[in-house]
Amino acid sequence: MNDAVLIFSWLSTWKASGYGDIELAVKAVKEGATDFITKPWDNLRLLATLQAALKLRLSNKEFRKLRLKQKQISEDINRNYGQIIGESTVMKDLYKTINKVASTEANILLMGENGTGKELIAHEIHRQSGRSRKDFISVDLGALSETLFESELFGHVKGAFTDAKDDRIGRFEAASEGALFLDEIGNLNFSLQAKLLSAIENKKITPLGSNREIQVDIWIISATNKDLPAMVKESLFREDLFYRLNTVQINVPPLRDRENDLVLISEFYLSQFAGKYDRSPLKFTSGALDKLKNHSWPGNIRELRHTIEKAVILCDRDVLTPEDFSFGTESNLQTDINKRLSLEEGEKLVINNALTKNNRNISEAAKELESWQKLIRILTHEIMNSISPISSTIKTIKEFLSTNSKKAKSINDIEQEIIDDSVNGLNIIEERSDGLVDFVEKFRSLTLQPKPIFRQFSIKELFENIKLLMTKELNENNILLEIEVIPESLALTADKKLVEQILINLVNNSIQAFDNTEDRRITLRALYIANKNVVIQVIDNGTGISDENMERIFVPFFATKYKGSGIGLSLSREIMRLHNGKIRVRSVPEKETVFTLEF
Repeated sequence: MNDAVLIFSWLSTWKASGYGDIELAVKAVKEGATDFITKPWDNLRLLATLQAALKLRLSNKEFRKLRLKQKQISEDINRNYGQIIGESTVMKDLYKTINKVASTEANILLMGENGTGKELIAHEIHRQSGRSRKDFISVDLGALSETLFESELFGHVKGAFTDAKDDRIGRFEAASEGALFLDEIGNLNFSLQAKLLSAIENKKITPLGSNREIQVDIWIISATNKDLPAMVKESLFREDLFYRLNTVQINVPPLRDRENDLVLISEFYLSQFAGKYDRSPLKFTSGALDKLKNHSWPGNIRELRHTIEKAVILCDRDVLTPEDFSFGTESNLQTDINKRLSLEEGEKLVINNALTKNNRNISEAAKELESWQKLIRILTHEIMNSISPISSTIKTIKEFLSTNSKKAKSINDIEQEIIDDSVNGLNIIEERSDGLVDFVEKFRSLTLQPKPIFRQFSIKELFENIKLLMTKELNENNILLEIEVIPESLALTADKKLVEQILINLVNNSIQAFDNTEDRRITLRALYIANKNVVIQVIDNGTGISDENMERIFVPFFATKYKGSGIGLSLSREIMRLHNGKIRVRSVPEKETVFTLEF
Protein backbone atom coordinates (compact mmCIF):
# COMPACT_ATOMS: atom_id res chain seq x y z
CA MET A 1 0.00 0.00 0.00
CA ASN A 2 3.04 2.29 0.06
CA ASP A 3 2.39 3.32 -3.51
CA ALA A 4 -1.32 3.90 -2.93
CA VAL A 5 -2.36 7.51 -3.28
CA LEU A 6 -5.04 9.01 -0.98
CA ILE A 7 -6.74 12.03 -2.57
CA PHE A 8 -9.87 14.10 -2.08
CA SER A 9 -10.40 12.84 1.49
CA TRP A 10 -12.94 15.63 2.01
CA LEU A 11 -15.20 13.96 -0.55
CA SER A 12 -14.92 10.35 0.48
CA THR A 13 -11.99 7.99 0.81
CA TRP A 14 -10.92 6.31 -2.42
CA LYS A 15 -7.55 4.82 -3.42
CA ALA A 16 -5.55 4.58 -6.62
CA SER A 17 -2.80 2.03 -7.16
CA GLY A 18 -0.54 0.89 -9.94
CA TYR A 19 -1.36 -2.73 -9.17
CA GLY A 20 -4.77 -4.38 -9.54
CA ASP A 21 -4.26 -6.78 -6.70
CA ILE A 22 -7.41 -8.23 -5.06
CA GLU A 23 -5.77 -8.44 -1.63
CA LEU A 24 -4.75 -4.79 -1.93
CA ALA A 25 -8.31 -3.80 -2.91
CA VAL A 26 -9.80 -5.62 0.08
CA LYS A 27 -7.33 -3.98 2.44
CA ALA A 28 -8.15 -0.53 1.01
CA VAL A 29 -11.90 -1.01 1.51
CA LYS A 30 -11.28 -2.14 5.09
CA GLU A 31 -9.41 1.12 5.67
CA GLY A 32 -12.45 3.10 4.53
CA ALA A 33 -12.10 3.39 0.74
CA THR A 34 -15.37 3.45 -1.20
CA ASP A 35 -13.80 2.58 -4.54
CA PHE A 36 -10.50 1.29 -5.98
CA ILE A 37 -9.01 2.38 -9.32
CA THR A 38 -5.87 1.02 -10.90
CA LYS A 39 -3.38 3.03 -12.94
CA PRO A 40 -3.59 4.18 -15.61
CA TRP A 41 -7.22 5.13 -15.00
CA ASP A 42 -9.96 6.05 -17.40
CA ASN A 43 -10.89 9.73 -17.03
CA LEU A 44 -14.63 9.15 -17.42
CA ARG A 45 -14.57 6.43 -14.78
CA LEU A 46 -12.53 8.68 -12.48
CA LEU A 47 -15.10 11.50 -12.77
CA ALA A 48 -17.98 9.06 -12.20
CA THR A 49 -16.19 7.70 -9.13
CA LEU A 50 -15.65 11.18 -7.70
CA GLN A 51 -19.28 12.15 -8.28
CA ALA A 52 -20.47 8.98 -6.58
CA ALA A 53 -18.12 9.62 -3.65
CA LEU A 54 -19.42 13.18 -3.30
CA LYS A 55 -23.05 12.02 -3.27
CA LEU A 56 -22.21 9.32 -0.74
CA ARG A 57 -20.48 11.82 1.53
CA LEU A 58 -23.42 14.24 1.40
CA SER A 59 -25.83 11.38 2.09
CA ASN A 60 -23.78 10.22 5.08
CA LYS A 61 -23.61 13.77 6.40
CA GLU A 62 -27.36 14.22 6.05
CA PHE A 63 -27.93 10.85 7.72
CA ARG A 64 -25.78 11.81 10.70
CA LYS A 65 -27.61 15.13 10.98
CA LEU A 66 -31.02 13.42 10.89
CA ARG A 67 -29.88 10.82 13.40
CA LEU A 68 -28.74 13.52 15.84
CA LYS A 69 -31.91 15.49 15.28
CA GLN A 70 -34.03 12.40 15.81
CA LYS A 71 -32.24 11.70 19.08
CA GLN A 72 -32.94 15.26 20.28
CA ILE A 73 -36.55 15.10 19.15
CA SER A 74 -37.08 11.74 20.83
CA GLU A 75 -35.89 13.16 24.13
CA ASP A 76 -38.46 15.95 23.92
CA ILE A 77 -41.30 13.79 22.60
CA ASN A 78 -40.78 11.28 25.39
CA ARG A 79 -41.42 14.00 27.96
CA ASN A 80 -44.87 13.62 29.42
CA TYR A 81 -46.90 16.66 28.46
CA GLY A 82 -50.22 16.68 30.27
CA GLN A 83 -53.39 18.50 29.42
CA ILE A 84 -54.55 21.95 30.44
CA ILE A 85 -57.41 21.72 32.94
CA GLY A 86 -59.55 24.66 33.99
CA GLU A 87 -62.92 26.33 33.53
CA SER A 88 -62.32 29.52 35.50
CA THR A 89 -62.71 32.95 33.93
CA VAL A 90 -58.96 33.58 33.83
CA MET A 91 -58.37 30.26 32.08
CA LYS A 92 -61.08 30.90 29.50
CA ASP A 93 -59.37 34.19 28.72
CA LEU A 94 -56.06 32.32 28.45
CA TYR A 95 -57.56 29.82 25.97
CA LYS A 96 -58.76 32.71 23.79
CA THR A 97 -55.28 34.25 23.82
CA ILE A 98 -53.69 30.92 22.88
CA ASN A 99 -56.07 30.58 19.91
CA LYS A 100 -55.17 34.09 18.72
CA VAL A 101 -51.39 33.87 18.99
CA ALA A 102 -50.96 30.29 17.75
CA SER A 103 -51.57 31.29 14.15
CA THR A 104 -49.25 34.31 14.16
CA GLU A 105 -45.83 32.73 14.76
CA ALA A 106 -44.89 35.89 16.68
CA ASN A 107 -42.36 35.38 19.46
CA ILE A 108 -44.20 34.72 22.71
CA LEU A 109 -43.12 35.38 26.31
CA LEU A 110 -44.93 33.43 29.04
CA MET A 111 -44.67 35.04 32.47
CA GLY A 112 -45.87 33.44 35.69
CA GLU A 113 -44.87 31.90 38.98
CA ASN A 114 -43.12 28.55 39.34
CA GLY A 115 -45.38 25.55 38.79
CA THR A 116 -48.15 27.34 36.88
CA GLY A 117 -47.73 25.20 33.76
CA LYS A 118 -45.90 27.54 31.40
CA GLU A 119 -44.27 24.72 29.42
CA LEU A 120 -47.62 22.97 29.06
CA ILE A 121 -49.10 26.17 27.62
CA ALA A 122 -46.13 26.57 25.26
CA HIS A 123 -46.73 23.03 23.98
CA GLU A 124 -50.43 23.79 23.47
CA ILE A 125 -49.59 26.94 21.48
CA HIS A 126 -47.34 24.85 19.22
CA ARG A 127 -50.02 22.15 18.87
CA GLN A 128 -52.52 24.72 17.58
CA SER A 129 -50.03 26.46 15.28
CA GLY A 130 -49.20 25.95 11.62
CA ARG A 131 -45.94 24.35 12.74
CA SER A 132 -47.64 21.59 14.73
CA ARG A 133 -46.31 18.91 12.36
CA LYS A 134 -42.79 20.15 12.90
CA ASP A 135 -40.71 19.76 16.03
CA PHE A 136 -41.21 21.32 19.47
CA ILE A 137 -37.80 21.48 21.15
CA SER A 138 -37.34 22.76 24.69
CA VAL A 139 -34.29 23.82 26.66
CA ASP A 140 -34.03 24.82 30.31
CA LEU A 141 -31.69 27.81 30.30
CA GLY A 142 -31.61 27.84 34.10
CA ALA A 143 -29.92 24.44 34.09
CA LEU A 144 -27.25 25.39 31.53
CA SER A 145 -23.81 26.42 32.71
CA GLU A 146 -21.95 29.14 30.82
CA THR A 147 -19.56 26.59 29.33
CA LEU A 148 -22.35 24.42 27.88
CA PHE A 149 -24.52 27.24 26.53
CA GLU A 150 -23.16 27.43 22.96
CA SER A 151 -22.75 23.68 22.59
CA GLU A 152 -26.31 22.99 23.75
CA LEU A 153 -28.01 25.71 21.70
CA PHE A 154 -25.80 25.96 18.62
CA GLY A 155 -24.18 22.51 18.56
CA HIS A 156 -20.51 21.60 18.14
CA VAL A 157 -18.19 19.73 15.79
CA LYS A 158 -15.95 16.86 16.70
CA GLY A 159 -12.85 18.03 18.54
CA ALA A 160 -14.30 21.45 19.48
CA PHE A 161 -13.40 20.73 23.12
CA THR A 162 -12.02 17.86 25.17
CA ASP A 163 -15.17 15.72 25.38
CA ALA A 164 -16.45 16.53 21.88
CA LYS A 165 -15.98 13.04 20.45
CA ASP A 166 -18.67 13.45 17.78
CA ASP A 167 -20.54 16.19 15.97
CA ARG A 168 -23.64 17.31 17.84
CA ILE A 169 -26.60 19.22 16.50
CA GLY A 170 -27.78 22.20 18.63
CA ARG A 171 -31.30 22.94 19.80
CA PHE A 172 -31.66 25.82 17.34
CA GLU A 173 -30.94 23.58 14.36
CA ALA A 174 -33.09 20.74 15.72
CA ALA A 175 -36.05 23.12 16.09
CA SER A 176 -35.64 24.73 12.66
CA GLU A 177 -39.04 25.01 10.93
CA GLY A 178 -40.63 24.15 14.29
CA ALA A 179 -40.71 25.84 17.70
CA LEU A 180 -37.97 26.35 20.28
CA PHE A 181 -39.10 26.73 23.89
CA LEU A 182 -36.61 28.67 26.04
CA ASP A 183 -37.57 27.98 29.65
CA GLU A 184 -36.24 30.04 32.59
CA ILE A 185 -35.07 32.80 30.22
CA GLY A 186 -34.72 35.14 33.20
CA ASN A 187 -31.91 33.01 34.62
CA LEU A 188 -29.70 33.49 31.57
CA ASN A 189 -26.36 35.08 32.39
CA PHE A 190 -26.11 38.66 31.12
CA SER A 191 -22.95 37.91 29.14
CA LEU A 192 -24.75 35.15 27.19
CA GLN A 193 -27.81 37.21 26.35
CA ALA A 194 -26.00 38.94 23.45
CA LYS A 195 -25.24 35.57 21.79
CA LEU A 196 -28.87 34.50 22.10
CA LEU A 197 -30.08 37.83 20.71
CA SER A 198 -27.76 37.56 17.70
CA ALA A 199 -29.00 34.06 16.87
CA ILE A 200 -32.66 35.11 17.13
CA GLU A 201 -32.24 38.31 15.10
CA ASN A 202 -30.06 36.90 12.33
CA LYS A 203 -31.60 33.43 12.28
CA LYS A 204 -28.10 32.06 11.84
CA ILE A 205 -25.93 29.99 14.15
CA THR A 206 -22.34 28.80 14.11
CA PRO A 207 -21.62 25.47 15.84
CA LEU A 208 -18.84 25.53 18.41
CA GLY A 209 -15.50 24.77 16.75
CA SER A 210 -16.82 25.52 13.28
CA ASN A 211 -16.63 28.61 11.06
CA ARG A 212 -19.64 27.62 8.97
CA GLU A 213 -22.91 29.50 9.51
CA ILE A 214 -26.18 27.56 9.47
CA GLN A 215 -29.47 29.24 8.51
CA VAL A 216 -32.38 28.38 10.83
CA ASP A 217 -36.11 29.06 10.59
CA ILE A 218 -36.98 29.39 14.24
CA TRP A 219 -40.11 30.31 16.25
CA ILE A 220 -39.27 31.33 19.80
CA ILE A 221 -41.54 30.73 22.78
CA SER A 222 -39.91 31.64 26.08
CA ALA A 223 -40.95 31.56 29.73
CA THR A 224 -39.82 32.96 33.04
CA ASN A 225 -40.92 33.44 36.64
CA LYS A 226 -38.79 36.60 36.91
CA ASP A 227 -39.90 40.21 36.66
CA LEU A 228 -38.10 40.94 33.38
CA PRO A 229 -39.16 44.63 33.12
CA ALA A 230 -37.65 45.23 36.56
CA MET A 231 -34.52 43.32 35.56
CA VAL A 232 -34.23 45.52 32.47
CA LYS A 233 -34.37 48.63 34.66
CA GLU A 234 -31.64 47.21 36.89
CA SER A 235 -29.50 46.31 33.84
CA LEU A 236 -29.73 42.60 34.62
CA PHE A 237 -31.53 41.76 31.37
CA ARG A 238 -30.92 43.24 27.92
CA GLU A 239 -33.70 45.56 26.84
CA ASP A 240 -33.27 44.67 23.15
CA LEU A 241 -33.53 40.94 23.93
CA PHE A 242 -36.61 41.55 26.09
CA TYR A 243 -38.43 43.30 23.24
CA ARG A 244 -37.28 40.66 20.74
CA LEU A 245 -38.80 37.90 22.90
CA ASN A 246 -41.84 39.88 24.01
CA THR A 247 -43.78 40.40 20.78
CA VAL A 248 -46.74 38.88 22.62
CA GLN A 249 -46.74 38.52 26.40
CA ILE A 250 -49.01 36.01 28.12
CA ASN A 251 -49.40 36.16 31.90
CA VAL A 252 -50.10 32.70 33.30
CA PRO A 253 -52.36 32.95 36.38
CA PRO A 254 -51.31 31.31 39.68
CA LEU A 255 -53.50 28.53 41.07
CA ARG A 256 -54.89 30.74 43.87
CA ASP A 257 -56.49 33.03 41.24
CA ARG A 258 -58.26 30.23 39.38
CA GLU A 259 -61.51 30.08 41.37
CA ASN A 260 -62.86 26.52 41.38
CA ASP A 261 -60.23 24.98 39.08
CA LEU A 262 -58.46 23.50 42.11
CA VAL A 263 -61.19 20.88 42.58
CA LEU A 264 -61.08 19.87 38.89
CA ILE A 265 -57.30 19.57 38.89
CA SER A 266 -57.28 17.69 42.20
CA GLU A 267 -59.84 15.16 40.93
CA PHE A 268 -57.78 14.69 37.75
CA TYR A 269 -54.56 13.98 39.66
CA LEU A 270 -56.35 11.75 42.16
CA SER A 271 -57.64 9.57 39.34
CA GLN A 272 -54.26 9.60 37.58
CA PHE A 273 -52.24 8.52 40.63
CA ALA A 274 -54.82 5.96 41.73
CA GLY A 275 -54.28 4.28 38.37
CA LYS A 276 -50.53 4.70 38.45
CA TYR A 277 -50.17 3.06 41.86
CA ASP A 278 -52.86 0.42 41.22
CA ARG A 279 -55.25 1.74 43.85
CA SER A 280 -59.01 1.30 43.86
CA PRO A 281 -60.97 4.45 42.94
CA LEU A 282 -60.26 7.12 45.54
CA LYS A 283 -62.19 10.21 46.56
CA PHE A 284 -61.83 13.29 48.75
CA THR A 285 -63.90 14.06 51.81
CA SER A 286 -65.42 17.54 51.90
CA GLY A 287 -62.97 18.39 54.70
CA ALA A 288 -60.01 17.36 52.55
CA LEU A 289 -61.20 19.57 49.69
CA ASP A 290 -61.71 22.47 52.10
CA LYS A 291 -58.14 22.06 53.34
CA LEU A 292 -56.83 22.07 49.77
CA LYS A 293 -58.91 25.16 48.96
CA ASN A 294 -57.67 27.06 51.99
CA HIS A 295 -54.00 26.48 51.20
CA SER A 296 -52.25 29.33 49.33
CA TRP A 297 -50.30 26.99 46.98
CA PRO A 298 -47.07 28.98 46.56
CA GLY A 299 -45.78 26.13 44.39
CA ASN A 300 -48.99 26.21 42.30
CA ILE A 301 -50.00 23.15 40.23
CA ARG A 302 -46.64 21.45 40.70
CA GLU A 303 -47.05 21.59 44.47
CA LEU A 304 -50.66 20.36 44.22
CA ARG A 305 -49.60 17.44 42.02
CA HIS A 306 -46.86 16.29 44.41
CA THR A 307 -49.12 16.77 47.44
CA ILE A 308 -51.84 14.53 45.99
CA GLU A 309 -49.34 11.94 44.77
CA LYS A 310 -47.83 11.70 48.27
CA ALA A 311 -51.29 11.38 49.83
CA VAL A 312 -52.26 8.58 47.43
CA ILE A 313 -49.05 6.67 48.19
CA LEU A 314 -49.35 6.95 51.99
CA CYS A 315 -53.12 6.60 52.42
CA ASP A 316 -54.40 3.15 53.42
CA ARG A 317 -58.07 3.96 52.83
CA ASP A 318 -60.30 4.62 49.84
CA VAL A 319 -61.09 8.12 51.08
CA LEU A 320 -58.60 10.98 51.53
CA THR A 321 -59.20 13.06 54.66
CA PRO A 322 -57.63 16.37 55.81
CA GLU A 323 -55.05 14.42 57.84
CA ASP A 324 -53.66 12.92 54.62
CA PHE A 325 -52.39 16.31 53.44
CA SER A 326 -49.47 18.30 54.81
CA PHE A 327 -47.96 21.43 53.33
CA GLY A 328 -44.69 21.82 55.22
CA THR A 329 -43.72 23.48 58.50
CA GLU A 330 -43.99 27.09 57.38
CA SER A 331 -47.41 26.67 55.85
CA ASN A 332 -48.71 24.71 58.84
CA LEU A 333 -47.33 27.33 61.18
CA GLN A 334 -49.11 30.12 59.30
CA THR A 335 -52.36 28.14 59.32
CA ASP A 336 -52.08 27.55 63.06
CA ILE A 337 -51.27 31.20 63.76
CA ASN A 338 -54.48 32.25 62.01
CA LYS A 339 -56.50 30.12 64.44
CA ARG A 340 -57.63 31.18 67.91
CA LEU A 341 -55.16 29.39 70.19
CA SER A 342 -55.18 28.83 73.90
CA LEU A 343 -52.03 29.81 75.84
CA GLU A 344 -51.05 26.13 76.08
CA GLU A 345 -51.60 25.55 72.34
CA GLY A 346 -49.60 28.68 71.46
CA GLU A 347 -46.72 27.60 73.69
CA LYS A 348 -46.69 24.15 72.07
CA LEU A 349 -46.68 25.72 68.59
CA VAL A 350 -43.73 28.01 69.38
CA ILE A 351 -41.69 25.18 70.96
CA ASN A 352 -42.36 22.83 68.05
CA ASN A 353 -41.35 25.53 65.56
CA ALA A 354 -38.07 26.16 67.43
CA LEU A 355 -37.31 22.42 67.44
CA THR A 356 -38.00 22.15 63.72
CA LYS A 357 -35.77 25.13 62.86
CA ASN A 358 -32.93 23.61 64.91
CA ASN A 359 -33.25 20.08 63.44
CA ARG A 360 -34.79 18.72 66.69
CA ASN A 361 -31.70 19.77 68.64
CA ILE A 362 -33.21 20.41 72.08
CA SER A 363 -30.20 22.35 73.39
CA GLU A 364 -30.14 24.77 70.44
CA ALA A 365 -33.92 25.15 70.49
CA ALA A 366 -33.79 25.98 74.22
CA LYS A 367 -31.17 28.67 73.60
CA GLU A 368 -33.31 30.23 70.89
CA LEU A 369 -36.47 30.13 73.02
CA GLU A 370 -34.57 31.70 75.91
CA SER A 371 -33.46 34.51 73.60
CA TRP A 372 -36.98 35.12 72.31
CA GLN A 373 -38.29 35.18 75.89
CA LYS A 374 -35.70 37.87 76.57
CA LEU A 375 -36.94 39.78 73.53
CA ILE A 376 -40.54 39.59 74.74
CA ARG A 377 -39.49 40.92 78.15
CA ILE A 378 -37.64 43.79 76.45
CA LEU A 379 -40.64 44.49 74.24
CA THR A 380 -43.04 44.52 77.19
CA HIS A 381 -40.71 46.74 79.20
CA GLU A 382 -40.28 49.28 76.38
CA ILE A 383 -43.99 49.42 75.60
CA MET A 384 -44.87 49.99 79.25
CA ASN A 385 -42.12 52.60 79.54
CA SER A 386 -43.69 54.45 76.62
CA ILE A 387 -47.35 54.04 77.59
CA SER A 388 -46.96 55.09 81.24
CA PRO A 389 -45.64 58.63 80.58
CA ILE A 390 -48.14 59.06 77.75
CA SER A 391 -51.03 58.21 80.06
CA SER A 392 -49.62 60.36 82.86
CA THR A 393 -49.11 63.38 80.57
CA ILE A 394 -52.61 63.09 79.12
CA LYS A 395 -54.15 63.06 82.62
CA THR A 396 -52.09 66.09 83.72
CA ILE A 397 -53.08 68.13 80.66
CA LYS A 398 -56.72 67.12 81.07
CA GLU A 399 -56.82 68.21 84.73
CA PHE A 400 -54.81 71.35 83.96
CA LEU A 401 -57.14 72.47 81.17
CA SER A 402 -60.25 71.51 83.12
CA THR A 403 -59.23 73.60 86.17
CA ASN A 404 -58.17 76.70 84.22
CA SER A 405 -61.06 76.63 81.76
CA LYS A 406 -63.51 76.89 84.66
CA LYS A 407 -61.75 80.00 85.95
CA ALA A 408 -61.66 81.67 82.52
CA LYS A 409 -64.73 83.54 81.34
CA SER A 410 -63.72 83.11 77.66
CA ILE A 411 -61.05 81.44 75.57
CA ASN A 412 -59.20 84.76 75.43
CA ASP A 413 -58.80 84.79 79.20
CA ILE A 414 -56.63 81.60 79.16
CA GLU A 415 -53.06 82.66 79.79
CA GLN A 416 -50.41 82.06 77.13
CA GLU A 417 -48.33 80.15 79.68
CA ILE A 418 -51.16 77.63 80.09
CA ILE A 419 -51.37 77.19 76.32
CA ASP A 420 -47.59 76.77 76.05
CA ASP A 421 -47.58 74.16 78.82
CA SER A 422 -50.37 72.27 77.07
CA VAL A 423 -48.51 72.33 73.74
CA ASN A 424 -45.33 71.10 75.43
CA GLY A 425 -47.30 68.25 76.99
CA LEU A 426 -48.76 67.28 73.63
CA ASN A 427 -45.28 67.38 72.08
CA ILE A 428 -44.10 64.95 74.74
CA ILE A 429 -46.99 62.62 73.93
CA GLU A 430 -46.18 62.79 70.21
CA GLU A 431 -42.50 62.10 70.83
CA ARG A 432 -43.17 59.12 73.07
CA SER A 433 -45.78 57.77 70.62
CA ASP A 434 -43.36 58.05 67.71
CA GLY A 435 -40.75 56.22 69.79
CA LEU A 436 -43.20 53.44 70.56
CA VAL A 437 -44.23 53.09 66.91
CA ASP A 438 -40.59 53.03 65.85
CA PHE A 439 -39.75 50.34 68.39
CA VAL A 440 -42.72 48.17 67.45
CA GLU A 441 -41.85 48.50 63.73
CA LYS A 442 -38.29 47.41 64.46
CA PHE A 443 -39.59 44.47 66.46
CA ARG A 444 -41.97 43.61 63.62
CA SER A 445 -39.15 43.72 61.04
CA LEU A 446 -37.10 41.44 63.29
CA THR A 447 -39.76 38.79 63.81
CA LEU A 448 -41.38 38.88 60.36
CA GLN A 449 -38.80 38.86 57.61
CA PRO A 450 -40.19 40.02 54.24
CA LYS A 451 -40.73 37.40 51.54
CA PRO A 452 -37.71 37.48 49.19
CA ILE A 453 -38.19 38.92 45.71
CA PHE A 454 -36.01 36.69 43.53
CA ARG A 455 -34.23 38.44 40.67
CA GLN A 456 -30.95 37.82 38.92
CA PHE A 457 -28.15 40.31 39.55
CA SER A 458 -24.41 40.67 39.05
CA ILE A 459 -22.43 39.70 42.16
CA LYS A 460 -19.47 41.84 41.15
CA GLU A 461 -21.69 44.93 40.92
CA LEU A 462 -23.16 44.12 44.33
CA PHE A 463 -19.67 43.81 45.85
CA GLU A 464 -18.59 47.12 44.31
CA ASN A 465 -21.70 48.86 45.67
CA ILE A 466 -20.95 47.56 49.17
CA LYS A 467 -17.34 48.71 48.90
CA LEU A 468 -18.56 52.17 47.91
CA LEU A 469 -21.07 52.30 50.77
CA MET A 470 -18.43 51.25 53.32
CA THR A 471 -15.62 53.50 52.02
CA LYS A 472 -15.72 55.88 54.98
CA GLU A 473 -15.60 53.14 57.63
CA LEU A 474 -12.87 51.26 55.76
CA ASN A 475 -10.68 54.36 55.38
CA GLU A 476 -11.15 55.43 59.00
CA ASN A 477 -9.99 52.01 60.18
CA ASN A 478 -7.22 51.69 57.56
CA ILE A 479 -8.70 48.50 56.09
CA LEU A 480 -8.24 47.21 52.53
CA LEU A 481 -11.34 45.59 51.03
CA GLU A 482 -10.63 43.22 48.12
CA ILE A 483 -13.12 41.76 45.65
CA GLU A 484 -12.81 38.31 44.04
CA VAL A 485 -15.55 36.99 41.71
CA ILE A 486 -14.90 33.78 39.76
CA PRO A 487 -15.94 33.99 36.98
CA GLU A 488 -16.35 37.78 36.83
CA SER A 489 -19.72 37.43 35.06
CA LEU A 490 -21.11 35.32 37.92
CA ALA A 491 -24.75 36.16 38.68
CA LEU A 492 -27.05 35.19 41.54
CA THR A 493 -30.82 34.80 41.59
CA ALA A 494 -31.93 36.04 45.00
CA ASP A 495 -33.33 39.07 46.80
CA LYS A 496 -30.58 41.60 46.16
CA LYS A 497 -31.55 43.92 49.02
CA LEU A 498 -31.65 41.12 51.59
CA VAL A 499 -28.31 39.69 50.42
CA GLU A 500 -26.83 43.20 50.56
CA GLN A 501 -28.16 43.52 54.12
CA ILE A 502 -26.33 40.33 55.14
CA LEU A 503 -23.05 41.37 53.53
CA ILE A 504 -23.07 44.89 54.98
CA ASN A 505 -23.66 43.40 58.42
CA LEU A 506 -20.81 40.90 57.96
CA VAL A 507 -18.42 43.59 56.68
CA ASN A 508 -19.32 45.78 59.66
CA ASN A 509 -18.61 42.85 61.98
CA SER A 510 -15.24 42.34 60.28
CA ILE A 511 -14.35 46.03 60.65
CA GLN A 512 -15.08 45.83 64.39
CA ALA A 513 -13.11 42.59 64.71
CA PHE A 514 -9.72 44.22 64.16
CA ASP A 515 -7.64 44.99 67.22
CA ASN A 516 -3.92 45.61 66.85
CA THR A 517 -3.57 44.04 63.41
CA GLU A 518 -1.39 46.14 61.11
CA ASP A 519 -2.16 44.49 57.75
CA ARG A 520 -5.95 44.81 57.86
CA ARG A 521 -7.77 43.06 55.03
CA ILE A 522 -11.34 42.07 54.23
CA THR A 523 -12.13 39.98 51.16
CA LEU A 524 -15.51 39.64 49.44
CA ARG A 525 -15.31 36.45 47.42
CA ALA A 526 -17.86 34.70 45.17
CA LEU A 527 -17.43 31.29 43.53
CA TYR A 528 -19.44 28.99 41.30
CA ILE A 529 -19.06 25.38 42.44
CA ALA A 530 -19.65 22.12 40.62
CA ASN A 531 -23.16 21.31 41.85
CA LYS A 532 -24.50 24.57 40.41
CA ASN A 533 -24.43 26.50 43.69
CA VAL A 534 -23.13 30.00 44.29
CA VAL A 535 -20.95 30.54 47.36
CA ILE A 536 -20.22 34.00 48.79
CA GLN A 537 -17.58 34.50 51.48
CA VAL A 538 -16.60 37.38 53.74
CA ILE A 539 -13.03 36.85 54.97
CA ASP A 540 -11.02 38.95 57.43
CA ASN A 541 -7.71 38.57 59.25
CA GLY A 542 -8.95 40.10 62.52
CA THR A 543 -8.98 38.75 66.07
CA GLY A 544 -11.34 35.89 65.22
CA ILE A 545 -14.04 34.13 67.26
CA SER A 546 -13.34 31.89 70.26
CA ASP A 547 -14.67 28.34 70.39
CA GLU A 548 -16.96 29.29 73.27
CA ASN A 549 -18.54 32.17 71.32
CA MET A 550 -18.72 30.10 68.14
CA GLU A 551 -21.35 27.83 69.72
CA ARG A 552 -23.82 30.70 70.18
CA ILE A 553 -22.80 33.03 67.37
CA PHE A 554 -26.20 32.79 65.58
CA VAL A 555 -28.39 32.88 68.71
CA PRO A 556 -30.54 36.06 68.88
CA PHE A 557 -29.19 38.75 71.26
CA PHE A 558 -25.90 36.96 71.84
CA ALA A 559 -23.27 39.62 71.21
CA THR A 560 -19.47 39.29 71.13
CA LYS A 561 -18.93 43.07 70.93
CA TYR A 562 -19.48 45.74 73.55
CA LYS A 563 -22.94 47.31 73.05
CA GLY A 564 -23.62 44.84 70.21
CA SER A 565 -27.29 44.09 69.56
CA GLY A 566 -26.79 40.39 68.90
CA ILE A 567 -29.44 40.59 66.19
CA GLY A 568 -27.45 40.88 62.92
CA LEU A 569 -26.25 37.29 62.57
CA SER A 570 -29.59 35.89 63.69
CA LEU A 571 -31.29 37.95 60.99
CA SER A 572 -28.70 36.78 58.46
CA ARG A 573 -29.49 33.17 59.27
CA GLU A 574 -33.22 33.82 58.82
CA ILE A 575 -32.65 35.55 55.48
CA MET A 576 -30.57 32.61 54.22
CA ARG A 577 -33.29 30.21 55.38
CA LEU A 578 -35.82 32.17 53.30
CA HIS A 579 -33.47 31.61 50.31
CA ASN A 580 -33.24 27.87 51.08
CA GLY A 581 -29.57 28.51 51.76
CA LYS A 582 -27.14 28.27 54.66
CA ILE A 583 -24.69 30.51 56.50
CA ARG A 584 -21.60 28.99 58.13
CA VAL A 585 -18.60 30.38 59.95
CA ARG A 586 -15.04 29.13 60.40
CA SER A 587 -12.52 31.00 62.53
CA VAL A 588 -8.86 30.65 63.47
CA PRO A 589 -8.24 33.29 66.21
CA GLU A 590 -5.68 35.96 65.31
CA LYS A 591 -5.44 34.52 61.80
CA GLU A 592 -8.65 34.28 59.73
CA THR A 593 -12.44 34.31 60.02
CA VAL A 594 -14.60 33.18 57.11
CA PHE A 595 -18.39 33.59 56.89
CA THR A 596 -19.78 31.50 54.02
CA LEU A 597 -23.19 31.97 52.38
CA GLU A 598 -24.36 28.95 50.35
CA PHE A 599 -27.16 29.62 47.84
